[in-house]
Amino acid sequence: DRVTDLTAKLLTVPTRHYLRILVQLKATETGRGGTFGFSNNLSASGMLLETRAELEIGNILELSFLLPGARQMTEARAKVVREAGKSRSGSKYGVQFQGLSSHDQLVIHNLTSLSGQTQGAVARG
Repeated sequence: DRVTDLTAKLLTVPTRHYLRILVQLKATETGRGGTFGFSNNLSASGMLLETRAELEIGNILELSFLLPGARQMTEARAKVVREAGKSRSGSKYGVQFQGLSSHDQLVIHNLTSLSGQTQGAVARG
């Protein structure tokens, strides 16, 4: 039944869509100043974050980012849940939002529900 449980869990993961936006982040455990990164994809439950910062699974982050068409920054706490490899511009981490407001969840859901053609235009913005 473990396979069934894992399959059910994967089927409930929101679809992530490519959206490259600048993200300000601060790991709450370090107490140091913030740094920057980019989202590689986004859903209402989290994002794939690319940054030069050294993060560890379990780190809690304070994130700030401006969604296309938004008038104010979205602020969220997120937990690093996986390492997703390296790139020329840093390391990639899967982060899961914690306590994202229902309004911001709806905005992200609506943004990521756009057609692929519209998303490409938004992402290039």
